[in-house]
Amino acid sequence: MTTVRTDGQQQQIPDASLLDTFVGYNLRRAAAKQRERFRSVFEAYDIRPVQLTALTLLLENMPLRQSALGKALEIKRANVVTLLDELENRGLIARQSAANNRRSHVLYLTQPGKSLTTKLLSLHAKLEQDLAKALGKAELKTLVKLLRAFRSVESEPKIR
Repeated sequence: MTTVRTDGQQQQIPDASLLDTFVGYNLRRAAAKQRERFRSVFEAYDIRPVQLTALTLLLENMPLRQSALGKALEIKRANVVTLLDELENRGLIARQSAANNRRSHVLYLTQPGKSLTTKLLSLHAKLEQDLAKALGKAELKTLVKLLRAFRSVESEPKIR
């Protein structure tokens, strides 16, 4: 335990050095830090990470079927509908029935959606540049490479 003074009072902080060796603990803490950093930049635009991801996928892949977007985002159909309703209500996307299947929807960015997405991606690039300054370019590249490799690890560990 370490004792620190905050607001004129002493407070004991438990030793977390063992936790600092845990992958899951570090991933959770890093994800929380990235959410804070993202929020500080994009809160003024009322944009959440999943919204930016959807807008980016649309910008790069229009037209895009709604079901394909859901698969790319790895979210449930009902959550895709809610996400798209939010973006459509803001005038950022348009949904149309697919020509060959009226039950299927095709998605497009509207002109305001394209403009906003372009601006958001520029801000995101600056956020990434700021992180590169903090970590170093090589370290950031290594971090991304490791995180991508981690995403391919089996969900069911073989530890029996």
